[in-house]
Amino acid sequence: MPATQQDIASRLKVSVTTVSLALRNHPRIPEETRRRVVETAEALGYKMNPMVAALMSQIRSGRAAGPGTVIGLLAPKGGRRFIEKNSYAYTRRMLEGVARRADELGYKLEWFEGERDDGRVDAAARVAAYRGVRGLLIPPVEREGRMLEADWTPFSVVAIGQSHLVPGLHHIGHNLVEAMRLVMRTCIARGYRRIGLRLQPRYDKRTGQLVTGSFYTLLDEWGGQTVSRRWVRRDEVPSDPGWMDWIRKERLDAVITQFPEDLARARAAGFRVPEDLGLVFLSLGEAPGERTGIYQDPLALGHAAVDLLTSHMHRNETGVPPFAKTLLTAPVWREGGTLRPVADAGRAE
Repeated sequence: MPATQQDIASRLKVSVTTVSLALRNHPRIPEETRRRVVETAEALGYKMNPMVAALMSQIRSGRAAGPGTVIGLLAPKGGRRFIEKNSYAYTRRMLEGVARRADELGYKLEWFEGERDDGRVDAAARVAAYRGVRGLLIPPVEREGRMLEADWTPFSVVAIGQSHLVPGLHHIGHNLVEAMRLVMRTCIARGYRRIGLRLQPRYDKRTGQLVTGSFYTLLDEWGGQTVSRRWVRRDEVPSDPGWMDWIRKERLDAVITQFPEDLARARAAGFRVPEDLGLVFLSLGEAPGERTGIYQDPLALGHAAVDLLTSHMHRNETGVPPFAKTLLTAPVWREGGTLRPVADAGRAE
């Protein structure tokens, strides 16, 4: 039976946490302890992986251990700039969660960005492999449906979000279907029936139409009205004033929206919120104010992405897996003042 980290810990009379951190070259563990853990792992026949092999090489050569194992952030051309310049700051916060968790586990982050517009990142991946990187995270980017092509054989890989087409690789994201289910269930329970959905076309494409598909299905199932495709409005420009006319024409009593500025816009157009119009926001930020809706925690997503990736790195599971995992984080409802409370639902019928 293969040796485990518990076997190493028992032999050295240290905790499993100490063994785990030592095998990942965490700076919190003294160099002498790291050396003893690595030598014991070798003696017990602990299953080797590239990180342990690199540490053994450093110890045997008498060189000091490096600054830590690197996790690569792999993005197509322009991906890094999109994250750093994202106007809603969501993706930056997600990357902050990645950085925090990576630092806790003793990893460094390094960008590897493609140079072509066709979605190929094979050259960047080759550079990462040459530098000894064994784990890659693919963060979300702006362009929808982008197929990333590279030789994944040397790496453990996890894609974040729905913006990439990376068949067969592990993936982590928010549970958009469950989020829409939570939104619709709440709206219906509070007496809303003519519910509209407003979002950007590129967001709809980037998420694989999961939001709109769930909306149509649930409105038909729970709304008690004939579903009209006119109740979905895709605005490329969030400030397009035409959506006010859309609300009046379709006699909507609530709108689910992607845009945080829509509360101020609705009030400026003369709507009383929530008396005349209920508003639900699909992605509340860190300071939602009085807005009601779904909080998609970007820090937690980044944290979970690193945990998922490192779990495969520690087991030396590389390349396209035989069974890809999809991990979805649950939506969190935050109550504000833009949807009428349950107590008022009966009077709205």
